[in-house]
Amino acid sequence: MVVVGDVIVTKIIERRVFDTHKNMVVVGDVIVTKIIEKLVEIGFNYAADRYFARDARMRVELERLNDALPRIQAVVEMAESGQQEITGALKKWLCQLTDAVYEADDVLDELDYLKLQKQVEEKSSGSKEHGHSGKGKVRGFLSESKRKVVKVGKRVFKSDPTLEKLRGAVKRLDEVAAGVGNFISTLQLHQQHQSQSPVPARKTGPALTERKLCGRDEEREELLGWLRKDDSSTSVSLFSIIGHGGVGKTTLAQHVYNDESSTNSFDCKIWVCISTPFVVEKVMADMIEYAEKKRPEVKELAALQEALKDLVSSRKFLLVLDDAWNDDNRSGWDNLFAPLTSGHKGSKILLTTRSKSPADMAASALGALGGSINEPKKLKPLDDDNFLKLFNQYAFFGVNSCDYGKLESIGEKIARRLGGLPLAAKTIGALLNSKLDDSHWNRILHADNISNQAQQMDGVTSVLMLSYHHLPMHLRPCFAYCSIFPQDYRFDKDDLVFMWMALGLIQKSSQYPNETLEDTGRGYFDDLVKQSFLEQDYDTYYYNMHDLLHDLACKVSHGDCFRFVGDMSIDQIPNMVRHLHFETDKLDLLKDVGKRKKLRTLVLVFRGYVNEHAKDFEEEFKSLESIRVLRLAVDGMNVLPDAIGNLRHIRYLSICHDISRLPSSFCRLYHLQVLASRCFATQSVLGLNNLISLRHLIRYQVYYEKIKGLGTLTSLQRLSFAAEAYKLSELKEMRDLGELKIHGLENRKHHEEVSKIELHHKRNLLRLELVWSDDSDVSDEYEQMLDRLQPPDSLRELTIKGYQGARSPRWMGPELLKNLEYMSLGYGRAWKHLPSLRKLPYLMRLTLRVLPALQQINCEGGFQQLKYLSIYECEQWEEWCGLEAEAVPWCPLLKE
Repeated sequence: MVVVGDVIVTKIIERRVFDTHKNMVVVGDVIVTKIIEKLVEIGFNYAADRYFARDARMRVELERLNDALPRIQAVVEMAESGQQEITGALKKWLCQLTDAVYEADDVLDELDYLKLQKQVEEKSSGSKEHGHSGKGKVRGFLSESKRKVVKVGKRVFKSDPTLEKLRGAVKRLDEVAAGVGNFISTLQLHQQHQSQSPVPARKTGPALTERKLCGRDEEREELLGWLRKDDSSTSVSLFSIIGHGGVGKTTLAQHVYNDESSTNSFDCKIWVCISTPFVVEKVMADMIEYAEKKRPEVKELAALQEALKDLVSSRKFLLVLDDAWNDDNRSGWDNLFAPLTSGHKGSKILLTTRSKSPADMAASALGALGGSINEPKKLKPLDDDNFLKLFNQYAFFGVNSCDYGKLESIGEKIARRLGGLPLAAKTIGALLNSKLDDSHWNRILHADNISNQAQQMDGVTSVLMLSYHHLPMHLRPCFAYCSIFPQDYRFDKDDLVFMWMALGLIQKSSQYPNETLEDTGRGYFDDLVKQSFLEQDYDTYYYNMHDLLHDLACKVSHGDCFRFVGDMSIDQIPNMVRHLHFETDKLDLLKDVGKRKKLRTLVLVFRGYVNEHAKDFEEEFKSLESIRVLRLAVDGMNVLPDAIGNLRHIRYLSICHDISRLPSSFCRLYHLQVLASRCFATQSVLGLNNLISLRHLIRYQVYYEKIKGLGTLTSLQRLSFAAEAYKLSELKEMRDLGELKIHGLENRKHHEEVSKIELHHKRNLLRLELVWSDDSDVSDEYEQMLDRLQPPDSLRELTIKGYQGARSPRWMGPELLKNLEYMSLGYGRAWKHLPSLRKLPYLMRLTLRVLPALQQINCEGGFQQLKYLSIYECEQWEEWCGLEAEAVPWCPLLKE
């Protein structure tokens, strides 16, 4: 296991001075190459400047640092592989590397802060000069330093703390990099061991490993019904079982495979464990060997395909592909399935996998070849009753549980901690059975990570760790970070993504350069869901993590993340912790937080706050020098400490308690991206317009009315705009908006400036809501205004409420709304006619509500993509215009 946070290596540095391939390294939650690349670039710009040309030492250090990067990459990759225990000198060096990279990140972030501060000052003074990205940040910083040189000469380096930090960061990284050579021999031995002793692939077979199938009657019957189903229309049918490791996919497949009443109609039954790596030639050879009891002599793909085709030709077969991982090699699935389509109609393929991605890729490949695809089955953990029954089978094997009443009670508590995972019932139950003693059982009950108690090689931890090591490198720190939240925590997708963003865990997509960081992060989140590390709560927008996966997250975070709650000792907090959940009602314990200068995340829950605590909190906030993410739940704290204005690195701030006002220093948080609080809608927020990096005001659905200079917050992604409180022209420069709600459009003062918004130029705008709140009879004014509120063609969702015009806007047609998926029109008493909405090619949901004058809806040709249709209180609606001569169904996909 890696011991320095999640050490991720993907790419090495690319810089103008050195022409190398750009790779990314992540130590903990810092993207190392991005940091070192920027550090080297700024360092060389500084060292090359004629005013600082004598600083040759730093140039040499930068050269050495760059030269050492390939060796650093190789050693860190070895550590991240998880194939070797990290101890001793290597462990110490990796910790030093982590610290040095974090330090460099803070220095570079401070330079960016100074650049943002300069922009705010220029804006405040009315200056027309604006900074630029890239080298502009360096030049602005250096030009300021040059002016100091003129004044104080050679003393500049000693007198400027930022320059001192820059050089210190370079020096420390250079010193750490110098030690990498000590581990090259370790790396070589590791590589040699890897080539000689590759990690054995997991093996499974069709023989029953569990005599009884507990709690899976419904799933078993569904699969047996699929096997018995006569699929005479296609040659091959695919059914996938999805679920995380240890949930019982293989056991279920074994029981289905061995059910003679349902499988005796197959001429040929084959079981193959795919596992990793996915080599299609090996899989086909394994299939042939299983069926014919002899390994094929041919090795080439073409010959193996012919042999497999001969094997299944005109035969009805049942094929189990167990433990599939391949989701990045579509051609492999194509080559595997191509000969199988020669099988007799009614042949079946049962696939098991931990992730939805391999199931989707296999389905796509077989579907393209004419096979039929069934909806995948997501295998859930066992319910409480069935799990306890299975757990007791192992925990009390060979004895009568009734003779151990006290252990039964302890066992029920242990079972509740295992989250319904059958493998956990087996491994932990067997461990308990080895010693039927209440002290032994209580020790396991109260263990922090209960899955770690089973150290067998086939135990819970090793199975789940396999899933972790199959995660892409960029997802590992995102998963590990989840460990700062309690078990059973309900994750909000955007909230977690915003935290990842604040910590630098989300990188700009090279494949989709126009994609926002938010959308890239949501993709990360969705990938964790597909890999079964997160699961969506039934019928809600929230997600949860299985308790044993939460244990795994705690394990792989290696002390980077920690939760301090209840009666824990303060000494239990790791010295290297950087992400801390701290819950207490004791002020003396809170003071310990201030000693931890390396914190980047602090979730603080403090109970019993009184005004006398204000000074102590002020001191604690002064110590949060590196904080990026801060969440506060301190009931009774009506005003945030003034020291919050010193948090130069903070990007995410969530205030979960009521406050009466923000301190004036708050306007100095130039890096802040996310501000979440329920108190800003009704209060004057002075200086908020200085937060030029702000991307999200939450609750974003609230109409903020008292933010001075709202239009300067040009990075906002979502906004509910109270038109009655501002000029519409405030929206002109907000070109990054992805969601916009405008309320109060009835005010006549807006008619002159409505065109200044330039909605059609906001290319990121996906959701738009326009609201009028009066019943004026001047319909032509409404029509003219709505005509000028033309959205971009990227729009996906459109809501219009209270519009009192008689006709639709001129832009409401397929040419300008070609990507629209959702439309809701309501509360317009004069609206009579709608355009031909069926021409909107992707419209899936249509709601028409309280349109009493509406007479007809033009749907010539029908709605070919419409799935949901709602029509309420449209009293004069008479007809669907254009359906008379249509031969096609008017809504072939309609669900409700």
